[in-house]
Amino acid sequence: MYLICVVLSDKKTAKLIGLSMFNIALAVALGAFGAHQLKNILSEYKLSVFEKACDYLVFQSLGVILLLLLKSTTKFSLNQYAPVLLLIGTYLFSVAIGLTAFSELEGCSVLTKAGIVAPFGGLSMIIAWTLAAVSLLKWRENK
Repeated sequence: MYLICVVLSDKKTAKLIGLSMFNIALAVALGAFGAHQLKNILSEYKLSVFEKACDYLVFQSLGVILLLLLKSTTKFSLNQYAPVLLLIGTYLFSVAIGLTAFSELEGCSVLTKAGIVAPFGGLSMIIAWTLAAVSLLKWRENK
């Protein structure tokens, strides 16, 4: 109970954790939709692309929760931009590749262009994880 109070006492941390939890719920719902509805209309490859978008949404959101829990319980000075960049990158990447999954449907070929955004999302996630790693290593050196 103490851990929950410590983590949720900071409004920004609580909001980011709540948003990450919402992302996970959304990914589960989209994954179920994909498994039950899209399997009949998308090719196996495009369905795997859609599933990859859902996977990234879950794993990167869990990463945000992990970073914020680590920050709150150990008081290491996490770079303030890392969780936000991680979420932004996750949205850009997941939405971009999720939309490209529908590009093979009749009249939806324009959605292929959404893939142009995915590398920016990936870069944002790489920067976020690098900032988090540097923050942790600096904190550990100073202990």
